[in-house]
Amino acid sequence: MEQQRKKIGLIGCGTIGSRIVKRVTEADAADIGFICVRNVERVKDLFPGIPVFSDLSEVKNHDVDLVIEAATAEVVREVAMDILAKCDFLPFTMTGFADEEFLNQVKKQSEEYGNRIYIAHGAVLGLDGVADGQRVIEEVTIITTKPPKNLDVSEDTSGVIYEGPTRPACKDFARNVNIHAAFALMGIGFDKMRSVVISDPTSKKMKTEVNVRGEGLEWNINITSTPVGAVSGNYMPESAASTVLRLLGANAGITLA
Repeated sequence: MEQQRKKIGLIGCGTIGSRIVKRVTEADAADIGFICVRNVERVKDLFPGIPVFSDLSEVKNHDVDLVIEAATAEVVREVAMDILAKCDFLPFTMTGFADEEFLNQVKKQSEEYGNRIYIAHGAVLGLDGVADGQRVIEEVTIITTKPPKNLDVSEDTSGVIYEGPTRPACKDFARNVNIHAAFALMGIGFDKMRSVVISDPTSKKMKTEVNVRGEGLEWNINITSTPVGAVSGNYMPESAASTVLRLLGANAGITLA
């Protein structure tokens, strides 16, 4: 049976958002109903023919099957409830969900309207394992190391700048611990999971180490990438685009579940 063609909308069109638009367009995987972004003229030049606007309040007026966010935690907070009242939502900014009251509101809205919130694994492998193994996992620690400029700290800052529960890290380093938030959300929670943020002025790379311990299991995952934006590594935009294509059913044959 032929799958019904979907229509998507995007909020944010920087490094991640623009890669998603390009990949979806190349694959002819869906119709792009809108792009909501600050710099309207830049995006109109990049992607002529796609409706572009800057007013977030307009998002709820567009009929699409899926809205993808690649902007900020503040944007997620502003639009999540309206989106979930109409369609599915794929946010790439996770740190706002560390606010327990907001998370509960979003869950309730999703259940009431029957629309889904998709959580992407982002720049790090292993999120699926943490989600599937919640009942037997006891400890999760994620260590993120970035150059100071990517952490919004002074150029000479060196060493650990945060170590503790993931919930406060999501507030203090909202632009840099999306991976941590996703793992906490899908795993053992924001208070039980541990986060470490390290500034390394000698490195030009972004490094993430995921350590998982539990009943009869131990995982240690290390990923290194080169920054291509203010906070994203080279793998993140490609991962994000592939996630979207998978949700759209663009990958025929053998595909990831």
